[in-house]
Amino acid sequence: MRDKLDFAFEDAGEQRVKNIARPLRVYHVRPGQVADEEMNATQAPLPLPDKPSLAVLPFTNMSGDPEQEFVSDGIAEDVITALSRHPSLFVIARNSTFTYKGRAVDVKQVGRELGVRYVLEGSVRKAGNRIRVTAQLIEAGTGNYVWAERYDRDLADIFAVQDEITQALTTALTPAIADAELRRAMRRPPESLDAWAAYQRGLWHLSKANSDDDTVAQNFFRQAIDLDSTFAPGYSALALAQLQAAAVYQKLSLLEAQSSAEALARRAVGLDGADAEARSCLGWALQARGEREGALVEIERALAMSPNLAVAHWQRGATLIFSVKFAPVFVECWRAWLITLPLVGPPSPVRRPWASGSRGQNAVAPGLYQPSIKVKQTIFASACEAKRRRSSNSHSRVAKKLSHIALS
Repeated sequence: MRDKLDFAFEDAGEQRVKNIARPLRVYHVRPGQVADEEMNATQAPLPLPDKPSLAVLPFTNMSGDPEQEFVSDGIAEDVITALSRHPSLFVIARNSTFTYKGRAVDVKQVGRELGVRYVLEGSVRKAGNRIRVTAQLIEAGTGNYVWAERYDRDLADIFAVQDEITQALTTALTPAIADAELRRAMRRPPESLDAWAAYQRGLWHLSKANSDDDTVAQNFFRQAIDLDSTFAPGYSALALAQLQAAAVYQKLSLLEAQSSAEALARRAVGLDGADAEARSCLGWALQARGEREGALVEIERALAMSPNLAVAHWQRGATLIFSVKFAPVFVECWRAWLITLPLVGPPSPVRRPWASGSRGQNAVAPGLYQPSIKVKQTIFASACEAKRRRSSNSHSRVAKKLSHIALS
């Protein structure tokens, strides 16, 4: 019938119908419309948002058991919900992405139709009492793979397994997207940068963790603010770079940097009170001024908004050190290390400054320097072991080792 009739046929995927056991592939007939290929060729793609955008497609149930559909759908839905809490991501709603369920789709087409830069697709297989979930993050414009991982679990409690896999997926995806965005920004010429790209370039220089690059980073953050005065991340990053310039490199007056950083952080929160990174930055600025209770309030707000925000866990741990509340520091360091655990490739340089910058804070509370060094050495060793083995039990090994140290 192709090219014989003046009809367009739209693939609606596999659908379950009454009195037929297996799903049937359904097509919508569009009389008087051009064919799908011609429609796609003339349809203008949706514009991309000014921050990383992601569509999570329904995970494919490869078990051959229709009863397992709820597992694959549940994982995709939970990942959408978890990622939507992250302030730096634009995540397409479930109702839009699940229209692709059961259809063979091209990720480039999905990117055009939904206006996203990245597409996450995956599959779920069940065999006996084991489940395997695979996921791939793809750049929609090029079709290139950005990240891929596989998770194997025992099905003792399906909902617990679903939560665990969702946590593992969202923890790995955020830094993978951040690294991809950083590489994109570095490929662009400086004169063509928008606010987001200038911000990313600034993060790259900040990650170099030296005085000269810190100055260059501040210039890029100011450029981002000049390009878009409502861009909250630019203010937050500039505040952190100024605090680092004063406390680590002694290039700014400490009092001047503290005052400026707090003002910048409050500006970021004023622009977007739901931005967890802005809240976390304000907490760090308050901590720098000695307002530790207020700092913890803001950092807790940030973690309530975005539980996987690694920098907030580090900042909470450092603030507790200053408050001589050392026991919870073990937990915060562990969480931050798990979130940035490089299981999928080399660690991002963007996350290096605040992780390494906390080294000088160990000696602040009397008697806590040697224990904190022991914690960091053990966390690092466990992280390296987890990366080497790529085991599903890696996180639990880190937890056990930290628990042993905390009790010793």
